[in-house]
Amino acid sequence: FLDNHDLPRIYSRCKEDKVKVYQALTLLFSIQGIPMLSYGTESWTTGNSEPENRASFDWDSIDQNLRSTIKTLAMFRKEHPVLEKGTAQIVRYTAKQLVIEQFWNGFLSYTILNLSEQNVPFTPPSNASFISGLEQRDGHLSSKKEFLFPPKTISILIYQGTRAPNPKKTMT
Repeated sequence: FLDNHDLPRIYSRCKEDKVKVYQALTLLFSIQGIPMLSYGTESWTTGNSEPENRASFDWDSIDQNLRSTIKTLAMFRKEHPVLEKGTAQIVRYTAKQLVIEQFWNGFLSYTILNLSEQNVPFTPPSNASFISGLEQRDGHLSSKKEFLFPPKTISILIYQGTRAPNPKKTMT
């Protein structure tokens, strides 16, 4: 989970930066386990401590774009069980980049977070076939088909095949 009733709300933790919240949600739905959302996430509820992090739900302030993004991420996750069940390993980790590879039942997923100011190329595994992908950029979710990752994005790529012999070589 990104937050709960005992912790600061994710929107507050991200200093009310909506793009960071969208990135966090994309990461949450792309990795193994059950994604848990607290009420109020879909309406940008704030709160750093009690009682403000337990505010009443404002039914009139639901952000339909955020709600739609959460729904799309949930459906993408359901379509690709490797996101829920895959065995994960961190392929790359720097202050500005994170790549997580998951493998399950002949399927691979790559979650690629690029917080740098530069495009980052990705070399897909040669022994796997691309199936589908999503990219979260500036709070907008779209399909992903290319292997160049713009600044400030997070993407999820799905493949059918086997793991690369040395997955740490997938990014330059």
